[in-house]
This record gives sequence, structure tokens and C-alpha cells, in this order.
Amino acid sequence: TEKMRITRDGNVGIGTPTPQGKLHVKSANAGSFVYDTSADDLIVESNANGGITIATAAANTSRIIFASPDDATGSEILFNQASTLMKLGTTTTNGILALQSGNGSERMRITSTGNVGIGTTTPVAKLHVQNPSNSYNQSSIIRMGTENTNNFAAEIGFFRGTSSEVDRGLFLNATGSGQSSQQVKLLLNGNVGIATDTPSDRLTVNGNIQLTAVGNAVSFATSGAAASNGVRTVNSFETVIYNGRGSAGFAVVGNSDIRLGFGTA
Repeated sequence: TEKMRITRDGNVGIGTPTPQGKLHVKSANAGSFVYDTSADDLIVESNANGGITIATAAANTSRIIFASPDDATGSEILFNQASTLMKLGTTTTNGILALQSGNGSERMRITSTGNVGIGTTTPVAKLHVQNPSNSYNQSSIIRMGTENTNNFAAEIGFFRGTSSEVDRGLFLNATGSGQSSQQVKLLLNGNVGIATDTPSDRLTVNGNIQLTAVGNAVSFATSGAAASNGVRTVNSFETVIYNGRGSAGFAVVGNSDIRLGFGTA
């Protein structure tokens, strides 16, 4: 029984009389198709699980090297059992590593400086996430969660906004619902919103604000005296409204009375 064949054009077949590449190792017919001529120097064919094994002693490293005349070790895949470490990537000074999915589309890139880009080929930060869409009302989101449901997820994202861009900015949510739930919003103009995505002032809160510890205050800065005016809790039952400029004026609001005073708070 024939085990190996060398064709007149120099192709070698093991397990096949019609090798489709320089070396074609066939254990069974995988089906009828044409192999990619840009990667047919070695073909391993099977109709079940197939593979190539590189074995070394545990203290040594198994490697596959990708080289050219310009660089004998341009990139590599390696594994060392002793250190339980696997690496893949470039070894050149300006090497770039990219991952692709779908129809060969690039999805992630690691530059030679260590910047990681998702949705962009030119990341300008350690992690750069970009929605490549040029349309309005689009967002780019990082999602964190413990289960594959919105009930156990939180998100941080950038919302491009409408054509007027008055609602463009950063948002946070604890609902995992994307741009439709912007529980905390930081607009382009610096306004911050809590429970609203359209803050009209430096801080806009849609709801109550609670100070829980005695001595906590909401302070208001005035020219020449930062945080000189404000509201502060003084005990479990009373709140001081104070003015620290010049002759101080204050009001103490208690359970059943309001006391006014001047000169000291």
C-alpha cells in the first residue's frame, strides 16, 4: 500500500497521492475545497480533530517563529511548561499585534508602546475604546458585570449626542442598559447631572441630597473667602445656615424652632 508520494512538481504527500501543497499530511478526507495558495506549504488534513504537536522537555520552550530576511525572529508563539507561560506577538522594535474577527476585520490592536485599541487602529491611551460610527446618538461603552444580564452589570461610556451636541459627554449607569440609562452625566461644558442626563448647572440633582454625619456641610465659596457660606449639621436635631463673612450671621433650624443670631455661628 502506498504511504507517500513525491509528485513531478516536488510536492510531497503522506496519506494522499495528490498533495495540494509542498507537504500534505492526510489522515482522512476533510471534504472538497481549494486550499489557500498563500498558506499551502504545509497542509494537515483530517475529517476528525487534527493538529500539530511541538514537544520539549518541561524546562525548555516550544516555539513557532515567523521570520524574513529583514528579521530572523520578527514574531513568535512560544510556551514554557516550567513557567506555565505562553506568549504570542512581535519581537521587532515597532511591532504591532492585532486581533481580527468576522470577515477578517480588525477588532483590537496593541501598539509597540503598549497602547490597546478596540475599534481603533491608532490608540492614544493605555486603553482606547472607540465606536467607529460617524452617526449621532452613538455611544462607546465599557461594561462590567458578574452575569450575562443587565441586573448585574454597570457601565461607563461616552455618548456622542444629538446634532446640537448639547448632550455630548461621559455617563455612568448601574443598570447595564447602555446609553438609554445615563444615571450620572458629565457634559462637554463641565456640567454634572445625577439622575438626569441634561444638567443645566454645574451640579444638577434630580432628587434629594442627604448628609448623614454630624458636621457635614454644603459650602458655597464667595470672592476672597472660600467655603465661607453654607449649610451644616451640628447635631442629630439641628442644622446651621451660616455666613462667615465679616460679622457672621446664622440661623439654627431645630425640631420645633428657628433661632437667628449675628456675630458668631
